[in-house]
Amino acid sequence: MIHFSISDDNSPSKGYSLQDDYLYNHNSPSKPHSQQDDYDSLYDDNSPSRSYSRQDDSPYEKHAEQSCYQRMHVRSGQIINDDRFQNMMIFLIIINAITIGIATFTFENKNINNIFNRIDFLFLLFFTIEIALHCFYHGVSLFYDAWLVFDFIIITISWLGLGIALSSFKRIRAFRVVRVIRLISRVKTMKDLVSALMKSTSRIFTVEILLVLFFYVFGVIFTQLFKNLYEEGYTTEDYFSRLDKTFFTLFQLMTLDSWSDITKQVMQVFPFAWAPIIIFIVISSFVVINLVIAVICDSVSEVQKIEFESHIERINSIASERSQIGLRELELKLDKVTALVKKVVEKKQSEDEKKILVTETKIKKTA
Repeated sequence: MIHFSISDDNSPSKGYSLQDDYLYNHNSPSKPHSQQDDYDSLYDDNSPSRSYSRQDDSPYEKHAEQSCYQRMHVRSGQIINDDRFQNMMIFLIIINAITIGIATFTFENKNINNIFNRIDFLFLLFFTIEIALHCFYHGVSLFYDAWLVFDFIIITISWLGLGIALSSFKRIRAFRVVRVIRLISRVKTMKDLVSALMKSTSRIFTVEILLVLFFYVFGVIFTQLFKNLYEEGYTTEDYFSRLDKTFFTLFQLMTLDSWSDITKQVMQVFPFAWAPIIIFIVISSFVVINLVIAVICDSVSEVQKIEFESHIERINSIASERSQIGLRELELKLDKVTALVKKVVEKKQSEDEKKILVTETKIKKTA
């Protein structure tokens, strides 16, 4: 029997059942009754049985909803933190990169390009599901993890690029290959290298400022010395007529691109030109660039040192926990042994006391 609460406080009974309503309507002589009346009385807003409230069920519903949410939350965390899932995502990123590269070729059958576009869209859906799981599991804390924010931005740019490509600018689809950069956040060695680069940014910036100073000093000197060589026909290209062109020439010299040809053309007019050019090449190509490499290597070693120290700390913490557990077990065993010894001693003392009492009683009787 299903009971509902009646909202009328003056009613002699708070319990109301469908069976009572059915009997009442059947026994009432003034009103013919049908089965439809039972349903009408149940779902009619003016019916007494309609006045019950489901507030009593709401705590159970909320508990069920919370437990369902918690199960989904835990399950999403298990999925994204599973090594098999991470390896699968790495595999999908690599396959997506390969398909994007193959799609750059020209095919006679134009339907092949549509197939590649659909495959790329499926990959984008997989990556979107993954980042959605991360958002559901981490919540707002996702934006405190730089690598997850990086993945989120890449996926968002991919969807924006897809929308723009479908609307007007189809060349923007060339930037979908940016999704391959997400591989950095998956491979630990790449992640450590990028972390080292980010940590060494300030020192690299200092070295680059030093390089800019050398560029400016030698740029002004070379512009003033070799300004009219192109106008006079001694050089095949305009290398030093303006400061901006001199900067470009210095960058070319730093990369060792045709530096000997430029030097020989300038030496036709200025035989001593080899000296400042070689000095600039030595400073820029060998000293400054090696300084940048040294800074990066030092940062990588620092990252590895920090990781090694954290690994040692984890080992020490595990060892200390195990030693504490061993000490606790030893203390428990000692407590058990001492308690057993106490019981034995107490029992022995009680037996001795009984013997003493027995002997005393015997002595009194004999006396």
